[in-house]
Order: sequence, then structure tokens, then C-alpha cells
Amino acid sequence: MMAAPPASDSEVPKKSALWMFANIWFEPGRVFEQVARAPRWWIPLLILSIATVAYLAAFSTQVGWDTFIRREMDNNPRLENLSSEQRAQIISTQAKFASIAGYVGAPVGIVGNACIIAAVLILIFKYLLDAPCGFGQALGVVSWSMLPGLLKVGAAILMVYLQSPQDFDLKNPVGVNIGYYLSSGSPAWVRSLLSSLDLFALWNLLLVATGMSVVARKPWGSALVAILIPWGLYVVITTGGAALFG
Repeated sequence: MMAAPPASDSEVPKKSALWMFANIWFEPGRVFEQVARAPRWWIPLLILSIATVAYLAAFSTQVGWDTFIRREMDNNPRLENLSSEQRAQIISTQAKFASIAGYVGAPVGIVGNACIIAAVLILIFKYLLDAPCGFGQALGVVSWSMLPGLLKVGAAILMVYLQSPQDFDLKNPVGVNIGYYLSSGSPAWVRSLLSSLDLFALWNLLLVATGMSVVARKPWGSALVAILIPWGLYVVITTGGAALFG
């Protein structure tokens, strides 16, 4: 995963987006040389958005939002005193809203998260480390680094059809982290912490470190440390939030 010293943009022959998609899995350093020249960030974000909408469509037909909301309510002790009529009304209302908001929110969330992460990277690399990179390049690095998530989305769609609706967990659908294997009775902060140690999340971090080392012209190890610090802070915040609010 160690990035080679980047060539100047003029020395890098331009490759197609299809070439970038095919090589992000095997030669990420060369792909990020292309990103430094032409980020084309919208391509992976569009692919991921389409895949996520397909996943939500499979979830909606095979599992159903009402099943998901009912499960969430069953695991929330603050809702234990609701009557069956109140629970049914809440489930019906939220299921109707979620069935629409999910399809809209998924692409917006993917693009929004990528932009936020890119902004954090710019703050760190351009303004704190004085690296020569722009927001478009950082957004390109983040977006292309997210593409391995397609494998997780594909696995999640498969799990929709293999698992019973009552056992399927929309928030953590694939067993690529330890938190997936914990029972719902485990402390929420433990599940949150161990779920963050996700195979695809770690893969994503390594790709972002590779990409930023190329576009920001920094050693790979320095780029990795610069990325792990805000990621670790995010894990601490989410774990603390789970501990406080369950």
C-alpha cells in the first residue's frame, strides 16, 4: 500500500474512468495519479449512489421498513410503556416516511459525507501540513477510495435474501466487523466501538492515505497518521454517543 513518489501531472498519461474503476482494486497509487490530474469524483459517487438505492429497494421488498422500525422500538427501553395502538401508529407513520426518505437520503448522504471528509482532509493537508492539493483532488481521493464499498453493498443485498427479515440488521448488515456478532443485549458503546473496526472501513482508510500521499506529495506513513487522528476522534465521539444515549 506504500505509494511511490508521485510523478508530475504532465508526466502522467491520461487514463479513462473505466481504467480507473478497474485498477482502484489493484493499483490504487496509479489511479490516484489520475485523480491528481483529473479528480472525476462524481463517477464513483454516482456508482455508489445507484448501488445503495438498489440495496434499499431489495431491503424494502424483502424485509420492509416496518420490520426494521419495530425491531428498533423493541430494543429501545424508553418506548416500553407505549400501548400497542401507539406503537402501531408510530411504526406506520415512520415506515411511510422512511420508504421515501431512504431513497433520497442515501445519495445525498453519500455525497455529503464525501464532501465533509474532503473538507477535513483539506484542513489537515493544505492548511496544517502546507500540502499542494485542492478540494476537488481531496474529494476525488475520498470518492474513489469509497468504491470497495461496492463489495459490501453487494454482500448486503445477498444477505437481504438469505437472512430472515426479523434477523436482518439494516445498520450492520454484513459480518465484516466484530460488532456484527454481538447480541442486542451487549452494551451499545461496545457494539458501536467494535462495529467501527470494519474491514471495509480500514480498507477505505488505507486507500485515502495512499491517495492523499499522491495528491498532497507526502510520505504514505505521514498521510496515514494524519488521517487516523480525525478517524480516531470520530470513533471516540460515536462510541461516547452510544454510551450516553444507547
